[in-house]
Amino acid sequence: MNKFRILVIDDDKEWAQNTCDNLRTIRLVDIIGEGYDDRPYIKHVTNQRAASQAVVNKYDLVLLDLLYPNAPNKKTPEVSLGEFAGMRWLPELRRLQPNATIIILTAYPYENHLRNVVEAISRDHANDFVPKKAPFRDLLARIRLALAAQRRVQTLRMFEIEFHALLRSRAASVLASDVGRLIDHSNAELIDIAQNVESGDPCAIATAPGAIRGLCCVLREGYNKMSSFFATFGQERLRGVNLPKSVGQLLTLYAQRFAEAGAKTIAQTQDDGIVVTTYESDLRIALHELLWNAADALKDCKTPVAERKVEVKVAMDRVLKRAIVRVVDNGDGFSAEALAHIFEPRASTRRDDGHQGLGLYIAKHMMQAIGGSIQAKNSTKGGAEVVLTIPDLAK
Repeated sequence: MNKFRILVIDDDKEWAQNTCDNLRTIRLVDIIGEGYDDRPYIKHVTNQRAASQAVVNKYDLVLLDLLYPNAPNKKTPEVSLGEFAGMRWLPELRRLQPNATIIILTAYPYENHLRNVVEAISRDHANDFVPKKAPFRDLLARIRLALAAQRRVQTLRMFEIEFHALLRSRAASVLASDVGRLIDHSNAELIDIAQNVESGDPCAIATAPGAIRGLCCVLREGYNKMSSFFATFGQERLRGVNLPKSVGQLLTLYAQRFAEAGAKTIAQTQDDGIVVTTYESDLRIALHELLWNAADALKDCKTPVAERKVEVKVAMDRVLKRAIVRVVDNGDGFSAEALAHIFEPRASTRRDDGHQGLGLYIAKHMMQAIGGSIQAKNSTKGGAEVVLTIPDLAK
């Protein structure tokens, strides 16, 4: 039989020891049903470093203290208490333990603590909250309810995993079509050069080598940038992402699409070195959907072609450790009806030309997957504005 695995992250050793001892005495069949060995495996850790090492294993239940110490380091050998340390690490804990039931604990249920807990539960990062002063029977009852709820959603989660795979396939297909478009464009130019040379025009013959060399340079540059883009596509590895660089690669990749819409692209950044630790493939899919929609919005808008533009602004909030990406166009903007359903599936206002109304729906799912958020509104200067908030998951 499988072992039911419990991880307790709490620096209150006395409370944790008593709780672990009590958990070892219960019959698991009474709270989770059949399928597990009747005595749980329990791991107790007291700080961030130990917790980070422990979560490489799979757990069924995690009891997470709202406040716990960060591990000591060389600069500060003493253990220091980080404010809402459990809250800061919670999104990454949920990523590492997607199927675990996570219950938040605190000995001090102050108002600001409770606000953080409610937000964590609403974002699906945690399943429940229990004050430490509650009797063990109450903790056990909440664990039983949380486990039952988690089991009910696990079946839906399997569908969600397959759904995300379909979303990724769709995004990859779109990106592949862009690569094909670039190749087709290059082939057309080469055919024109060949026809001009075959015509025997001395001027065409003289300029052909330079034109071919220039085209090869453009293809090589485009190939290198797209190879870099696809090299990390679909990887689920937490890594540092240079946001201005990623935005620049996407704008280069879609330069032809914006040109077809008559739009000029402008990239503004607070700092060329803005780096956030996140899941790059999910973030790139979200950015891809925003830029794709912006190009679509400008293609048939009322704004004169010479004035059409898309601005992508990247900034870093170093206090809150999060990055902000704004994609602003000066097209027709969102109607009131569109804004009310903007993140719902098939909410497109353009059902022609194969539009499925999934762009912002996909972007929302990708941002939720990395613990971020997305907002859409009409710009004060006219047009649409979509804002991504990207947390830094380094800690």
